[in-house]
Amino acid sequence: MKTDTLRVGFIGAGNRGTSLLTNMFSVENVVVTAICDPNPEAVQANVNRCNEKYGDVCTGYSDYNHLLDSGKVDAVVIASTWLTHVRIACDAMKRGIYVGMEVGPAGSIDECRRLVETHEETGTHLFLLENCCWGQNELFILNLVRKGILGELVHLAGAYQHDCREILLREYDNMDKPYCERIYHKIRNMEGYPTHELVPLGKFIGINSRNRFLTLSAASSKSVGFQKLYKEQRGETFPDRINQGDVVSTLIRCANGETISLTYDTALPRPYSRGLRVQGSNGIWMEDNRSIYIEGRSPKDKWEPDAEYMTEFEHPLWTKYRESEIQGGHGGMDYLMLCAFADFASRNARPPIDAYDAATYISIACLVEDSLSMGGALVTVPDFTDGKWVKKRNYETDNLYDINI
Repeated sequence: MKTDTLRVGFIGAGNRGTSLLTNMFSVENVVVTAICDPNPEAVQANVNRCNEKYGDVCTGYSDYNHLLDSGKVDAVVIASTWLTHVRIACDAMKRGIYVGMEVGPAGSIDECRRLVETHEETGTHLFLLENCCWGQNELFILNLVRKGILGELVHLAGAYQHDCREILLREYDNMDKPYCERIYHKIRNMEGYPTHELVPLGKFIGINSRNRFLTLSAASSKSVGFQKLYKEQRGETFPDRINQGDVVSTLIRCANGETISLTYDTALPRPYSRGLRVQGSNGIWMEDNRSIYIEGRSPKDKWEPDAEYMTEFEHPLWTKYRESEIQGGHGGMDYLMLCAFADFASRNARPPIDAYDAATYISIACLVEDSLSMGGALVTVPDFTDGKWVKKRNYETDNLYDINI
């Protein structure tokens, strides 16, 4: 049964939570009724914004359990620190509250299993808030794949390539603050942020819907980037420990024969890129040079700019978004993701990135960590669906927000 107005609570009012809240203000048939964060100033500031937007309906909390027990929310958006995501998500599901969980690396494989077990025990849905699945490039490629333009997919690549050294430096100077998380995880040598590139790629090849990840192996470079910046700015050697390699490379093998290459690169100077590459039996598209080659359509052995293809094969959701006057975060993908979240939560429907998917994708961080600890050994990716991946996922083909193949 569809809820006419979805009451949403936000758990986490730092930079990401506040950004998502701003985007949520533009989503129809949603009212934000609760805000929770350990920082009372952040809570009050965002409660004031909500009450200005919706009327006097929003309450602030310092303890997320009080928010979950308040009876004021139908769904929650969890934008707290990485190591608290799963615990809060499980507590919300146990109370029958629809969950939107922000991305980040899992703390352990056991944590991923708890996510699935809690969903199965309660029947409450979890929506992994991976905004890149609604990015313009990603939905364009999804459309190409659905229409068979690239043929049968064979190899895919993606990356989280983002110079985060200044972020790390700010966090190191404020390690007593609750919003610090990246700097703490530098003691883990892992794929530190796998979902931005991997979830869209997984959707292109039907992961957990008649396909799955089988194994992975990883290699890591040495670590010098952040330490160099620290010494340049502070005139002394960085005093803490960093185990995280500057560049981590991972190769994943899939049940249907595809391979996926991942790159994690956040401590060296470079422009931002997700480094997407999607290659099939009919051709290839690459993000970094915005190029495409389709056999029988492109000039022989020559790259084409992808601009004409982007127009011809634009996803209808992006056509609709461009025609609106709404300006969503991260180029629009945050707003479109939250529209999808509100749509599925208001119908209490199985989301396009569910608890099984969430466990699968965030587990990659830990599995890469395991592989690196054993010198790049091959590691088995757990099947969090317990064999249900062999059946094609049921989804609503007429739902504009659905991203499954």
